[in-house]
This record gives sequence, structure tokens and C-alpha cells, in this order.
Amino acid sequence: MTLPLQQIGQALVLNDAASDTSIESLEHTLGCTLPSDYKDFLKFTNGAEGWIGDEYFILWPIEEVMRLNNAYRVETFAPGLLLIGSNGGGEAFAFDMRYRPAPIVKVPFVGMDLSLVILLAESFEACLMSWLVQPTSPAEPQQHRPTNRERLDKERFDIKPIILGGDPTDPTNKMVLTRSQHIEYVNYWNNLIRDLRTKHST
Repeated sequence: MTLPLQQIGQALVLNDAASDTSIESLEHTLGCTLPSDYKDFLKFTNGAEGWIGDEYFILWPIEEVMRLNNAYRVETFAPGLLLIGSNGGGEAFAFDMRYRPAPIVKVPFVGMDLSLVILLAESFEACLMSWLVQPTSPAEPQQHRPTNRERLDKERFDIKPIILGGDPTDPTNKMVLTRSQHIEYVNYWNNLIRDLRTKHST
């Protein structure tokens, strides 16, 4: 895997490298081998977060991946996905483990369902490289945004979910949640949406 590591380091808040033991532990739990390019990234930085161009990216530390997949009840709502992070604004990044090699996809947190999966790239490396070439809009200077540290491990959330008619562009429909708050809100809405889907399908 050939990554522009200096470029990644300049753009994102980085962590210490993941240990082989922590990577192997997740593979043992999953019962499969993680993509080699993703493991190479984790050995450079165990998770990362920050702005790249006009987009915000969160990649979770390896020790948090299984805990957060369980907390968001991914196996219930979108079985076969392995969430590894998010854009900090309503969508999760995931490996689609139903396929080999596993592509990188995104899926909304609220309304999470396999029918809503969108392919981002065929590999983690290809996805990362596509993020790194994104331009920054001159209309929104970097200094007007929350800094990486101010945003760290928080998620923007639509008070009325988009899938239920919420306006994604209305600033009054937005709030910022901590990770634990986000898990609670996402699970509340996903349980409600699952019940609505069940009623409509019968």
C-alpha cells in the first residue's frame, strides 16, 4: 500500500500506531481477515479525524470498531457491514463484508439498512486516495470551521431525520452530539423506523 503519509498527517488528527495484537483480536472476533491496506493504515495511525477538503472524516481506533458496531446494532439493521468510521454528519463508512475483497461503502446512521448502502471505492486505499484529492471550497475558508479538536469524536445530527422528511440544509434542524448521545439517538430512531417499515410491509 502506497499512502501519502505526510499528506494524511497534515490533514488529520492522528493516533499512535495500532498493535498487531489489537488487529488480530478484531480479526479473531470477526472470524475473518481484515483488508491488508486497512491494516497498513492502522499500523501508521490507529484511527484519525479531521478535515480533508470540504469533508470531515472520522476513522475509529481498532479497539473501538467492534464496540461501536455493537452499540449501533449494525448486525440488526445492516448485517454484513463493518462500520469503521463516519463523516461526522450522519453517514457511516463501512466495509461491506458480504463481498471479498470487501469494498468501502457508506450508509446513513438513521434508517440504517442494506438497501441504502452506497459504494465509495473497491478498496480502503482507493477510498482514502479519493478523499485526499478533494478540493477545498474558497467560499468556506478553513478558519471558519470548527477545528479538528473541537469536533473530535462528535457527530452532527438531524433533529428530524432526513429519511422522515427532515430538511438537511436547515441549520435549526442540526445539533452536535457526543458519541454516547449519538448512539442513543440513532438507536431510538432506527427502532422506530424499523417498526414503520414492518407495518408498511405487512
